[in-house]
Amino acid sequence: MGRCLFFGLFVLVLFAGLASAALGISPAKLTYDFVPGMEHEIEYTVISDRPDQVAFVYSEGALGELVGVSREKVVGEEQFVATLRFPQTMGKPGRHRIYVVASEQKAEGIEPLGSAVTVRAVIEVFVPYPGQYVDVALDVSNGNVDETIPLVLKLESLGTENVTVSPRVEVFDRDGTQVATRGFDSFLLPSRERKDVHAEMSTMGWKPGEFLAVGKASFAGQTNDVNKTFLVGSLFVNVTNHTERLVRQEGIQKFLVNVESRWNGALDEVFAEVNLSNEEGSVFVKTPSVSLRPWEFAELVAFVDTDELDGVYQSEIVVRYAGVSTRVFGLLEVGSAEQVWMWVLVLVVVALFLWKRSVSEHGKQDEKR
Repeated sequence: MGRCLFFGLFVLVLFAGLASAALGISPAKLTYDFVPGMEHEIEYTVISDRPDQVAFVYSEGALGELVGVSREKVVGEEQFVATLRFPQTMGKPGRHRIYVVASEQKAEGIEPLGSAVTVRAVIEVFVPYPGQYVDVALDVSNGNVDETIPLVLKLESLGTENVTVSPRVEVFDRDGTQVATRGFDSFLLPSRERKDVHAEMSTMGWKPGEFLAVGKASFAGQTNDVNKTFLVGSLFVNVTNHTERLVRQEGIQKFLVNVESRWNGALDEVFAEVNLSNEEGSVFVKTPSVSLRPWEFAELVAFVDTDELDGVYQSEIVVRYAGVSTRVFGLLEVGSAEQVWMWVLVLVVVALFLWKRSVSEHGKQDEKR
Protein backbone atom coordinates (compact mmCIF):
# COMPACT_ATOMS: atom_id res chain seq x y z
CA MET A 1 0.00 0.00 0.00
CA GLY A 2 2.84 2.36 0.97
CA ARG A 3 4.71 1.60 -2.25
CA CYS A 4 1.64 2.30 -4.37
CA LEU A 5 1.07 5.63 -2.61
CA PHE A 6 4.72 6.60 -3.09
CA PHE A 7 4.58 5.69 -6.80
CA GLY A 8 1.36 7.68 -7.29
CA LEU A 9 2.88 10.78 -5.66
CA PHE A 10 6.01 10.39 -7.81
CA VAL A 11 3.91 10.31 -11.01
CA LEU A 12 1.93 13.38 -9.96
CA VAL A 13 5.09 15.36 -9.20
CA LEU A 14 6.69 14.25 -12.47
CA PHE A 15 3.78 15.29 -14.69
CA ALA A 16 2.82 18.43 -12.77
CA GLY A 17 5.94 20.16 -14.08
CA LEU A 18 5.18 19.07 -17.65
CA ALA A 19 1.65 20.46 -17.78
CA SER A 20 1.32 23.42 -20.12
CA ALA A 21 0.31 26.72 -18.64
CA ALA A 22 -2.37 28.91 -20.18
CA LEU A 23 -1.00 31.48 -22.63
CA GLY A 24 -2.67 34.44 -24.31
CA ILE A 25 -1.88 37.60 -26.27
CA SER A 26 -3.69 40.94 -26.48
CA PRO A 27 -4.91 42.73 -28.56
CA ALA A 28 -6.16 39.77 -30.55
CA LYS A 29 -6.86 41.53 -33.87
CA LEU A 30 -6.11 44.91 -35.47
CA THR A 31 -6.83 46.23 -38.97
CA TYR A 32 -4.82 48.80 -40.95
CA ASP A 33 -5.19 50.30 -44.42
CA PHE A 34 -2.00 50.40 -46.46
CA VAL A 35 -0.48 53.88 -46.61
CA PRO A 36 2.92 54.12 -48.33
CA GLY A 37 5.75 54.66 -45.83
CA MET A 38 3.46 54.68 -42.76
CA GLU A 39 4.56 53.06 -39.47
CA HIS A 40 2.40 51.75 -36.62
CA GLU A 41 3.66 50.79 -33.17
CA ILE A 42 1.49 48.23 -31.37
CA GLU A 43 1.94 47.33 -27.70
CA TYR A 44 1.14 43.69 -27.01
CA THR A 45 0.70 41.95 -23.67
CA VAL A 46 1.52 38.28 -23.29
CA ILE A 47 -0.78 36.76 -20.67
CA SER A 48 0.33 33.75 -18.65
CA ASP A 49 -0.89 32.05 -15.48
CA ARG A 50 2.69 31.08 -14.59
CA PRO A 51 5.16 33.84 -13.58
CA ASP A 52 8.20 31.93 -14.83
CA GLN A 53 6.77 30.87 -18.19
CA VAL A 54 9.04 31.81 -21.10
CA ALA A 55 7.50 32.61 -24.50
CA PHE A 56 9.24 33.52 -27.76
CA VAL A 57 7.62 36.34 -29.78
CA TYR A 58 7.93 36.84 -33.54
CA SER A 59 5.88 37.56 -36.67
CA GLU A 60 4.88 35.21 -39.47
CA GLY A 61 2.78 35.14 -42.64
CA ALA A 62 3.27 36.23 -46.25
CA LEU A 63 3.84 39.82 -45.08
CA GLY A 64 5.50 38.87 -41.81
CA GLU A 65 8.70 40.73 -42.76
CA LEU A 66 6.80 44.03 -42.42
CA VAL A 67 6.58 43.56 -38.63
CA GLY A 68 9.49 43.74 -36.19
CA VAL A 69 9.33 43.02 -32.44
CA SER A 70 11.13 44.85 -29.66
CA ARG A 71 12.25 41.68 -27.86
CA GLU A 72 12.64 38.03 -28.73
CA LYS A 73 11.11 36.55 -25.59
CA VAL A 74 9.05 37.46 -22.52
CA VAL A 75 8.71 35.88 -19.10
CA GLY A 76 5.35 35.54 -17.39
CA GLU A 77 2.96 38.42 -18.10
CA GLU A 78 5.01 41.04 -19.95
CA GLN A 79 4.66 43.58 -22.75
CA PHE A 80 6.52 44.05 -26.02
CA VAL A 81 6.16 46.38 -29.00
CA ALA A 82 5.54 45.26 -32.58
CA THR A 83 6.27 47.81 -35.32
CA LEU A 84 4.42 47.58 -38.63
CA ARG A 85 6.36 49.36 -41.40
CA PHE A 86 4.67 49.83 -44.76
CA PRO A 87 6.87 50.07 -47.87
CA GLN A 88 6.28 52.63 -50.62
CA THR A 89 4.43 50.11 -52.79
CA MET A 90 2.51 46.90 -52.18
CA GLY A 91 1.79 44.15 -54.67
CA LYS A 92 -1.47 42.24 -54.54
CA PRO A 93 -4.54 44.30 -53.56
CA GLY A 94 -7.06 42.99 -51.06
CA ARG A 95 -6.91 41.81 -47.44
CA HIS A 96 -3.77 40.16 -46.05
CA ARG A 97 -2.99 38.73 -42.62
CA ILE A 98 0.13 39.01 -40.50
CA TYR A 99 0.43 36.96 -37.32
CA VAL A 100 2.21 38.13 -34.17
CA VAL A 101 3.12 34.95 -32.30
CA ALA A 102 3.86 34.06 -28.69
CA SER A 103 5.13 30.48 -28.38
CA GLU A 104 5.96 28.56 -25.22
CA GLN A 105 9.64 27.63 -24.82
CA LYS A 106 10.53 23.94 -24.72
CA ALA A 107 12.97 22.61 -22.12
CA GLU A 108 16.47 22.40 -23.63
CA GLY A 109 17.60 18.87 -24.44
CA ILE A 110 14.27 17.31 -23.46
CA GLU A 111 11.58 16.29 -25.92
CA PRO A 112 8.23 17.54 -24.56
CA LEU A 113 5.44 15.02 -23.99
CA GLY A 114 2.92 17.44 -25.43
CA SER A 115 2.94 20.27 -27.96
CA ALA A 116 4.19 23.69 -26.90
CA VAL A 117 1.44 26.27 -26.41
CA THR A 118 1.32 28.84 -29.22
CA VAL A 119 -1.03 31.81 -29.57
CA ARG A 120 -1.38 34.25 -32.45
CA ALA A 121 -2.64 37.81 -32.74
CA VAL A 122 -3.82 39.01 -36.17
CA ILE A 123 -2.83 42.17 -38.00
CA GLU A 124 -5.08 42.54 -41.04
CA VAL A 125 -3.68 44.77 -43.78
CA PHE A 126 -5.89 46.06 -46.56
CA VAL A 127 -4.29 47.11 -49.84
CA PRO A 128 -6.73 49.17 -51.99
CA TYR A 129 -7.45 48.21 -55.58
CA PRO A 130 -6.24 50.73 -58.16
CA GLY A 131 -9.08 52.77 -59.65
CA GLN A 132 -12.65 51.57 -59.08
CA TYR A 133 -13.57 48.27 -57.44
CA VAL A 134 -16.67 47.01 -55.59
CA ASP A 135 -16.83 43.94 -53.38
CA VAL A 136 -20.25 42.32 -53.00
CA ALA A 137 -21.74 40.00 -50.36
CA LEU A 138 -25.28 38.67 -50.01
CA ASP A 139 -27.42 37.56 -47.08
CA VAL A 140 -30.64 35.66 -47.82
CA SER A 141 -32.82 33.98 -45.22
CA ASN A 142 -34.69 30.71 -45.62
CA GLY A 143 -38.44 31.08 -45.95
CA ASN A 144 -41.71 29.43 -46.92
CA VAL A 145 -43.87 29.46 -50.04
CA ASP A 146 -46.29 32.35 -50.46
CA GLU A 147 -44.34 34.54 -48.02
CA THR A 148 -41.69 37.26 -48.34
CA ILE A 149 -37.99 36.64 -47.72
CA PRO A 150 -35.65 39.43 -46.61
CA LEU A 151 -32.32 39.91 -48.38
CA VAL A 152 -29.37 42.22 -47.87
CA LEU A 153 -26.89 43.07 -50.62
CA LYS A 154 -23.67 44.33 -49.00
CA LEU A 155 -21.51 46.57 -51.17
CA GLU A 156 -18.06 47.95 -50.33
CA SER A 157 -15.91 50.28 -52.42
CA LEU A 158 -12.37 48.87 -52.19
CA GLY A 159 -10.75 50.98 -54.92
CA THR A 160 -8.82 54.22 -54.71
CA GLU A 161 -11.58 56.10 -56.58
CA ASN A 162 -15.28 56.76 -55.96
CA VAL A 163 -17.51 54.47 -58.00
CA THR A 164 -21.05 54.42 -59.39
CA VAL A 165 -22.55 50.98 -58.77
CA SER A 166 -25.69 49.29 -60.13
CA PRO A 167 -26.79 46.36 -57.91
CA ARG A 168 -29.26 43.57 -58.67
CA VAL A 169 -30.28 40.13 -57.39
CA GLU A 170 -31.34 37.17 -59.54
CA VAL A 171 -32.88 33.94 -58.21
CA PHE A 172 -32.78 30.51 -59.88
CA ASP A 173 -34.42 27.21 -58.98
CA ARG A 174 -32.62 23.85 -58.91
CA ASP A 175 -33.21 23.40 -62.67
CA GLY A 176 -31.45 26.69 -63.41
CA THR A 177 -34.66 28.49 -64.35
CA GLN A 178 -34.74 32.13 -63.27
CA VAL A 179 -37.75 32.66 -61.01
CA ALA A 180 -37.17 36.22 -59.82
CA THR A 181 -35.02 39.29 -60.34
CA ARG A 182 -34.73 42.49 -58.34
CA GLY A 183 -32.94 45.58 -59.62
CA PHE A 184 -31.97 48.67 -57.63
CA ASP A 185 -31.21 52.27 -58.56
CA SER A 186 -27.58 53.13 -59.26
CA PHE A 187 -25.77 55.24 -56.68
CA LEU A 188 -22.35 56.73 -55.94
CA LEU A 189 -20.25 54.80 -53.45
CA PRO A 190 -17.21 56.75 -52.15
CA SER A 191 -13.86 55.00 -51.88
CA ARG A 192 -13.50 52.76 -48.77
CA GLU A 193 -17.17 53.12 -47.82
CA ARG A 194 -19.86 50.47 -47.45
CA LYS A 195 -23.58 50.38 -48.12
CA ASP A 196 -26.19 47.71 -47.42
CA VAL A 197 -29.15 47.46 -49.78
CA HIS A 198 -32.21 45.90 -48.10
CA ALA A 199 -35.16 44.36 -49.93
CA GLU A 200 -37.87 41.72 -49.67
CA MET A 201 -38.59 39.01 -52.20
CA SER A 202 -41.97 37.36 -52.66
CA THR A 203 -42.13 33.55 -52.99
CA MET A 204 -45.69 33.61 -54.28
CA GLY A 205 -46.18 30.70 -56.69
CA TRP A 206 -42.75 29.17 -56.04
CA LYS A 207 -42.31 25.44 -55.51
CA PRO A 208 -40.64 24.30 -52.29
CA GLY A 209 -36.97 23.43 -52.51
CA GLU A 210 -33.47 24.84 -52.79
CA PHE A 211 -32.80 28.08 -54.67
CA LEU A 212 -29.73 30.02 -55.75
CA ALA A 213 -29.56 33.79 -55.29
CA VAL A 214 -26.94 35.69 -57.29
CA GLY A 215 -26.04 39.17 -56.05
CA LYS A 216 -24.43 41.39 -58.70
CA ALA A 217 -22.66 44.74 -58.58
CA SER A 218 -21.98 46.39 -61.95
CA PHE A 219 -19.46 49.25 -62.13
CA ALA A 220 -16.97 50.77 -64.58
CA GLY A 221 -17.78 48.24 -67.31
CA GLN A 222 -17.42 45.15 -65.13
CA THR A 223 -19.59 43.05 -62.80
CA ASN A 224 -18.73 41.26 -59.58
CA ASP A 225 -21.16 38.66 -58.26
CA VAL A 226 -21.68 36.32 -55.33
CA ASN A 227 -23.84 33.18 -54.94
CA LYS A 228 -25.93 32.18 -51.95
CA THR A 229 -28.21 29.15 -51.66
CA PHE A 230 -31.36 29.22 -49.54
CA LEU A 231 -34.40 27.05 -48.87
CA VAL A 232 -38.08 27.69 -49.44
CA GLY A 233 -40.26 25.37 -47.43
CA SER A 234 -43.81 24.17 -47.24
CA LEU A 235 -45.80 22.74 -44.36
CA PHE A 236 -44.61 19.18 -44.90
CA VAL A 237 -42.78 16.53 -42.84
CA ASN A 238 -41.10 13.98 -45.08
CA VAL A 239 -40.66 10.34 -44.02
CA THR A 240 -37.10 9.51 -45.10
CA ASN A 241 -36.90 5.95 -43.75
CA HIS A 242 -38.60 3.45 -41.46
CA THR A 243 -38.02 0.00 -40.01
CA GLU A 244 -38.49 -2.85 -42.52
CA ARG A 245 -37.20 -5.89 -40.58
CA LEU A 246 -37.44 -7.06 -36.99
CA VAL A 247 -36.15 -10.18 -35.30
CA ARG A 248 -38.86 -12.05 -33.43
CA GLN A 249 -37.82 -12.39 -29.79
CA GLU A 250 -39.13 -12.02 -26.27
CA GLY A 251 -39.93 -8.47 -25.19
CA ILE A 252 -40.41 -5.14 -26.91
CA GLN A 253 -38.53 -3.89 -29.97
CA LYS A 254 -38.19 -0.46 -31.55
CA PHE A 255 -39.96 0.53 -34.75
CA LEU A 256 -38.16 3.62 -36.11
CA VAL A 257 -39.62 6.35 -38.31
CA ASN A 258 -37.08 8.89 -39.63
CA VAL A 259 -38.56 12.25 -40.56
CA GLU A 260 -37.38 15.55 -42.02
CA SER A 261 -39.12 18.91 -41.61
CA ARG A 262 -39.51 20.87 -44.84
CA TRP A 263 -40.97 23.86 -42.99
CA ASN A 264 -39.06 27.04 -42.18
CA GLY A 265 -40.54 27.24 -38.71
CA ALA A 266 -40.89 25.24 -35.53
CA LEU A 267 -43.33 22.33 -35.42
CA ASP A 268 -44.59 21.01 -32.08
CA GLU A 269 -46.46 17.82 -31.28
CA VAL A 270 -45.06 15.77 -34.18
CA PHE A 271 -45.80 12.05 -33.82
CA ALA A 272 -46.37 8.92 -35.89
CA GLU A 273 -49.12 6.32 -35.86
CA VAL A 274 -48.07 2.89 -37.17
CA ASN A 275 -50.50 0.18 -38.24
CA LEU A 276 -49.07 -3.29 -39.04
CA SER A 277 -51.46 -5.74 -40.68
CA ASN A 278 -51.74 -8.99 -42.64
CA GLU A 279 -54.42 -11.63 -43.18
CA GLU A 280 -54.03 -12.84 -39.58
CA GLY A 281 -54.64 -9.51 -37.86
CA SER A 282 -53.20 -6.07 -37.13
CA VAL A 283 -51.16 -4.19 -34.54
CA PHE A 284 -51.41 -0.45 -33.85
CA VAL A 285 -48.66 1.55 -32.11
CA LYS A 286 -47.96 5.25 -31.63
CA THR A 287 -44.76 7.21 -31.03
CA PRO A 288 -44.31 9.93 -28.40
CA SER A 289 -44.45 13.51 -29.68
CA VAL A 290 -41.36 15.55 -30.53
CA SER A 291 -40.72 19.14 -31.58
CA LEU A 292 -38.93 19.90 -34.85
CA ARG A 293 -36.83 22.97 -35.56
CA PRO A 294 -36.82 24.37 -39.14
CA TRP A 295 -35.41 21.80 -41.59
CA GLU A 296 -34.54 19.40 -38.77
CA PHE A 297 -34.17 15.63 -39.07
CA ALA A 298 -35.51 13.47 -36.22
CA GLU A 299 -36.23 9.89 -35.27
CA LEU A 300 -39.66 8.86 -34.01
CA VAL A 301 -39.66 5.67 -31.96
CA ALA A 302 -42.59 3.30 -31.46
CA PHE A 303 -42.39 0.06 -29.48
CA VAL A 304 -43.67 -3.22 -30.92
CA ASP A 305 -44.18 -6.52 -29.09
CA THR A 306 -42.86 -9.05 -31.64
CA ASP A 307 -43.58 -12.10 -29.50
CA GLU A 308 -46.85 -12.77 -31.36
CA LEU A 309 -45.72 -11.51 -34.78
CA ASP A 310 -44.35 -13.62 -37.63
CA GLY A 311 -44.13 -13.12 -41.38
CA VAL A 312 -44.70 -10.14 -43.63
CA TYR A 313 -46.91 -7.19 -42.60
CA GLN A 314 -48.23 -4.20 -44.49
CA SER A 315 -47.08 -1.07 -42.66
CA GLU A 316 -49.10 2.14 -42.78
CA ILE A 317 -47.31 5.10 -41.19
CA VAL A 318 -49.13 8.37 -40.56
CA VAL A 319 -47.04 11.31 -39.28
CA ARG A 320 -49.24 14.03 -37.76
CA TYR A 321 -48.25 17.69 -37.24
CA ALA A 322 -49.90 21.14 -37.22
CA GLY A 323 -53.31 19.74 -38.15
CA VAL A 324 -52.07 17.92 -41.27
CA SER A 325 -50.39 14.57 -41.90
CA THR A 326 -47.99 12.61 -44.11
CA ARG A 327 -48.96 9.02 -44.97
CA VAL A 328 -46.58 6.36 -46.33
CA PHE A 329 -46.88 2.61 -46.89
CA GLY A 330 -44.31 -0.16 -46.70
CA LEU A 331 -43.59 -3.72 -45.59
CA LEU A 332 -42.33 -5.10 -42.29
CA GLU A 333 -40.75 -8.56 -42.14
CA VAL A 334 -40.71 -10.27 -38.74
CA GLY A 335 -38.94 -13.58 -38.22
CA SER A 336 -36.17 -15.42 -36.45
CA ALA A 337 -32.61 -14.20 -36.73
CA GLU A 338 -31.90 -16.92 -39.33
CA GLN A 339 -34.91 -15.87 -41.38
CA VAL A 340 -33.93 -12.20 -41.29
CA TRP A 341 -30.42 -13.02 -42.51
CA MET A 342 -31.92 -15.19 -45.26
CA TRP A 343 -34.10 -12.28 -46.40
CA VAL A 344 -31.05 -10.02 -46.46
CA LEU A 345 -29.10 -12.59 -48.48
CA VAL A 346 -31.95 -12.97 -50.99
CA LEU A 347 -32.14 -9.19 -51.44
CA VAL A 348 -28.38 -9.00 -51.98
CA VAL A 349 -28.52 -11.78 -54.59
CA VAL A 350 -31.44 -10.11 -56.40
CA ALA A 351 -29.62 -6.75 -56.36
CA LEU A 352 -26.46 -8.32 -57.79
CA PHE A 353 -28.48 -10.09 -60.49
CA LEU A 354 -30.20 -6.85 -61.53
CA TRP A 355 -26.91 -4.97 -61.51
CA LYS A 356 -25.21 -7.63 -63.68
CA ARG A 357 -28.16 -7.65 -66.05
CA SER A 358 -28.05 -3.86 -66.36
CA VAL A 359 -24.30 -3.87 -67.07
CA SER A 360 -24.78 -6.59 -69.71
CA GLU A 361 -27.56 -4.66 -71.47
CA HIS A 362 -25.46 -1.48 -71.54
CA GLY A 363 -22.57 -3.49 -73.00
CA LYS A 364 -24.76 -4.85 -75.79
CA GLN A 365 -26.03 -1.36 -76.61
CA ASP A 366 -22.45 -0.08 -76.81
CA GLU A 367 -21.52 -2.92 -79.21
CA LYS A 368 -24.45 -2.07 -81.49
CA ARG A 369 -23.29 1.54 -81.61
